[in-house]
Amino acid sequence: MANKYILNSNPTVSCQFKVLGVLTNPTTTKLRIIDPEGMESVYWYHLGQVVRDSTGKFSKEIPAIKLGTWFYEWSGTGACIAVSQNYYQIVTYME
Repeated sequence: MANKYILNSNPTVSCQFKVLGVLTNPTTTKLRIIDPEGMESVYWYHLGQVVRDSTGKFSKEIPAIKLGTWFYEWSGTGACIAVSQNYYQIVTYME
């Protein structure tokens, strides 16, 4: 079941990168967001667009400006090669 957030909130998407069970910073960290209308946005840690919360842990607030299902994908390269995909829903009220 997808997480649900209220329209005009700022949900935070996050990810953990691990190598052999140990939190590890990738050499390059990228977050790709696809909104309900199919528009894609890409954010990079090295450009200061994504927050590194601690070693191997990254997050980003995404303004919830459109109703529907949002998809996101974290990817890391170099020291930790990994991809993680997930989604959430933006609704007008919580059921």
